Amino acid sequence: MNCHDPEFKIHTVINFEGEEEFTKNLADVSLSLKLKNPMSSAKDWLKEKLVQQQSILNAAEKKTLFVTIVNGMNLVNPNTSNTKVSPFIWFKFYNYNERWTESIDNNENPQWNSNFNFDI
Repeated sequence: MNCHDPEFKIHTVINFEGEEEFTKNLADVSLSLKLKNPMSSAKDWLKEKLVQQQSILNAAEKKTLFVTIVNGMNLVNPNTSNTKVSPFIWFKFYNYNERWTESIDNNENPQWNSNFNFDI
């Protein structure tokens, strides 16, 4: 037997109990029990199980991505240099619905300060 396979010894007496004159020892039993799998295997299995449970919990935990669009600077219409633009920002993140800021009329330096968030 190697040191990783502990063996347990059990000694017991089986009695028939009744009134005093009927009490008898029916058997004297000695058993040796050996674990089917060593304790180190059980420990490794438990450790792996805990890691998997933590992975499941982490996967279920939602995180939020915040997007802030602050401002634009020196925006001009590329088609005519005399016309001011009415800018807005349009974007799409991964497979979420598209998002956009408000349009700022006739402004070369718009200030949006728009916040968007995505649960990921």
